[in-house]
Amino acid sequence: MQVPSREALLSELDPLGYGARLARVARLGRDGRGSPALTQLMARLLSGDAYEANLALELARGARDESVLLRGLTHPSSLVRARTAALAGSHLQDDAALERLLPELSPFVRRRLLKDVAQARRSALAARLLPLVLSRHGAAEAALLLPALDADTVRRLLPQLEHTFRAWRTLVRRHPDEVLAFIGSRLTHAPERERRALFAAYRVALSELTLSHGEAVLLLVRDLAPPQELPLFVRDTLPRLTRRHPEQLFALLTRPGWSAAHIARELTAGLLHELRFFSHAQRLGLARLLAESPSDLARFLEALPPSQRAGLFAHAFEGAPPASCPRPCSRSSPMSCGMPRPCASSACARCRRIRTGGSPCRPCAPSSTRASPSRRRPSPARPRTGPGRSRCWCPARACPAGASRRRSRTSRG
Repeated sequence: MQVPSREALLSELDPLGYGARLARVARLGRDGRGSPALTQLMARLLSGDAYEANLALELARGARDESVLLRGLTHPSSLVRARTAALAGSHLQDDAALERLLPELSPFVRRRLLKDVAQARRSALAARLLPLVLSRHGAAEAALLLPALDADTVRRLLPQLEHTFRAWRTLVRRHPDEVLAFIGSRLTHAPERERRALFAAYRVALSELTLSHGEAVLLLVRDLAPPQELPLFVRDTLPRLTRRHPEQLFALLTRPGWSAAHIARELTAGLLHELRFFSHAQRLGLARLLAESPSDLARFLEALPPSQRAGLFAHAFEGAPPASCPRPCSRSSPMSCGMPRPCASSACARCRRIRTGGSPCRPCAPSSTRASPSRRRPSPARPRTGPGRSRCWCPARACPAGASRRRSRTSRG
């Protein structure tokens, strides 16, 4: 293949866009691999400005010429040094040359190089560089190599380096068992007053662990988290935990000492959207616990199919004292909005019978028990329905007996 000169290559690339330039240079490097003319072209480009030096790096990447990449690590331009450091971990295979060159690099370039070594999973190179980096540059830079190390080394060094470590997601994906064991040990041996702060400090790692070890994470939360609240990462991952571990999550939400106020605080939109993954018995248990807070029970019922709401509502207040029965026919109550109309009517009649000692509600009462016209209170006007208006309605007005009597009076009049 004919390798163009420096001037000819720059003239050829000038009218092209950025992506087309990189594609042309990469193809030239692959096609001219091992050519003396290509080596000379890369040397001339590397001695130029930052733009030409970056072209030389792309040529060396395609031609797999490590000598050009090593020279790029000490280029006068910081842009070129950073770009070379981002390529060194995956393209420079000479471990001894990297180890020899590492102390001469600037801190920014050195950290970039260590990150790329970890991302490329160069375990042997990371184990070789770790003692040098730890002794000369401290724990913060040594922690950058943790994701590339083997499981035994991670288990040994994580307690020493965790205070400076930040790439928890990467480490969890590669060594989940070691990270889970470390966090569990830290929480177990920490005083109870410090556990809330530890759950917050390890929230990224614990959130990532719910993907692969969700049951073990919920067990940690149940045994070691503060008893009156859930850690923030659990609330953020409630939809995922509901889909994958509904039994363990239900046990966590219904643990002893939790009331409707505690459960209502965790009824996020994501959890309500995944209620179908709970079994029918678990939904009945949640409805019974939420009976203390009718507004939260209404939110719970609205998230379920209408065919299930009546049974859950009846179970929630089964055996409850009259004072605890809500008023579903109240205009301010959300119960009539969350239940189908026939279910709301029957629930209204049931609650009124409980509250009034067995007497039926006023619209359904026989004519002999109604108040005289002089004592009858004027009924409030029924609110209009339309855009922006609430569709809450009084189920007692929809009672079939009362509706038939109204129709009969209208026909006689």
